[in-house]
Amino acid sequence: LSDTIFNLTDSVGVDAILDEVVTVNASLTYAGNECSTSNNTYSMTDVVVGSLDPNDKAVLVEGSGEQAIANRNDRLIYKIRFQNLGTYAARIVRIIDTLSVDLDWSSFQVESSSHPFSVSLTDGVVNWVNYKIELPDSASNPEGSMGYVTFSILPKQNLAPYTPIFNNADIQFDYNDYIRTNDTKILISDHLKETDNTFVLAYPNPASSSTNILLIGEEKEHKYISSIKLTTTQGLLVQSYKPNATKTTISVESLTTGIYMIIVKDIEGQHYQSKLVVN
Repeated sequence: LSDTIFNLTDSVGVDAILDEVVTVNASLTYAGNECSTSNNTYSMTDVVVGSLDPNDKAVLVEGSGEQAIANRNDRLIYKIRFQNLGTYAARIVRIIDTLSVDLDWSSFQVESSSHPFSVSLTDGVVNWVNYKIELPDSASNPEGSMGYVTFSILPKQNLAPYTPIFNNADIQFDYNDYIRTNDTKILISDHLKETDNTFVLAYPNPASSSTNILLIGEEKEHKYISSIKLTTTQGLLVQSYKPNATKTTISVESLTTGIYMIIVKDIEGQHYQSKLVVN
């Protein structure tokens, strides 16, 4: 037995559109015999963001990417990005992340970072620091002026269904004032099925005027829909419906262009979700 770590680097083109959903797939092929091939593929979905807010924080669900809802046993991946918009290189970068009390601090794991950082976790407060980062300014080196840290953590197992978890971080360059990121939000539910193959189908998707929503069961049958919620990717409710039917059509003409989450509940109370792009 042996452990091998592969580092994969990918990027998006300059023609990528803000808020575009991008999925990166990786697969590994081995010519010899393997004990298991179930872990030979990995997929990560993320959203294209711009440089308007270079210091930000995002929350993803491991293996699923950006989601409005996660299961209790889903590992959450937090990514904190920073950029030096000053006029000279930053010698020191500090990041302070006060974790939500609804997260299981004991499950905290450092995942990756753009630069070496010393990391400590004390009483739910994570401190990242690099005293010799020499981060260039964005005018002299736009690409080199950026960096990030990522970590993963589990929600607490005793949370009530649909408990929202909020989190932000504070970033400091040298000895200037801390810059606070946006607040991330994700709902934790233990009602999302992982073992069946039921899925939400929305068509057309992208949609500009309306979209049809169906709930397709394991046997490809159309399941009855008890309720539908349309939310932003941050979990804010936009529209809600109670069709009590196997198919419903919703209007999106009044919605601004962007990505939304469709959360569907069947007549048994199980929840399923999918993304909807409005253009």
